[in-house]
Amino acid sequence: MALGISQAAAITGLSAHTLRYYEKEGLLPRVGRDATGNRIFTDSDLENLLLIRCLKETGMSIKEIRAFMSGQEDEGTMLHNRLSVLKRQENHVLAKIMAYQKNRELIGDKLAYYQQACAAYDSGNPVPVCDLCALRKNKIRQFLHSNK
Repeated sequence: MALGISQAAAITGLSAHTLRYYEKEGLLPRVGRDATGNRIFTDSDLENLLLIRCLKETGMSIKEIRAFMSGQEDEGTMLHNRLSVLKRQENHVLAKIMAYQKNRELIGDKLAYYQQACAAYDSGNPVPVCDLCALRKNKIRQFLHSNK
């Protein structure tokens, strides 16, 4: 299947500008052209674009993606290099997930506090002290006191 840039952009969720940029940066080195010079994207190009998008969304830089996509080495070396890059990127993503989970837990705790605080306020009761806030304040005081 041969698609123009607008169709390829629609399928991949990337803008036409981004597709041109990726080609210019060497991520798609062999994009075909029709008789009038317009880009023609094949199924293979679309698969590569979807992979590039995935890698980019995981935080991989254009330079790293270019190295990943280059395939300049013999097949065995290329396969092992790509495996190594993907393992590194997976570890990077897992570290981000763990950090996001910690943040989500804190947000969940804060949500629970504010739900209780709003319910108390709305019913005319005293607003409770935030346990997390009190705990942090105590840790800060201890730190400051121990460093005098």
